[in-house]
Amino acid sequence: MQKQEKDKERKELQIKIDKLLAENKEERKKIEDNAWENIDIIKDKNKEELALIIDAGISSKAKLIEVQGNFKTQKNAKEHLRSEIVEK
Repeated sequence: MQKQEKDKERKELQIKIDKLLAENKEERKKIEDNAWENIDIIKDKNKEELALIIDAGISSKAKLIEVQGNFKTQKNAKEHLRSEIVEK
């Protein structure tokens, strides 16, 4: 009789343990899925910010090249004028 009660109690406890393990597994999966969603959101945000930074860098480089080209052209024109004045 006592053995049957212990077996019954053990089975009930095993059922509770199995239920708790299943709940734990489901909760961990939800937490992990949520974490991956947050990671994807952050990753997409970082990609957008990086794209803006790259665009700004490309624009700045284009402006710099334009300014350098203008400077070089004006410098060459100035040197050409000097050489013409020196020749006269």
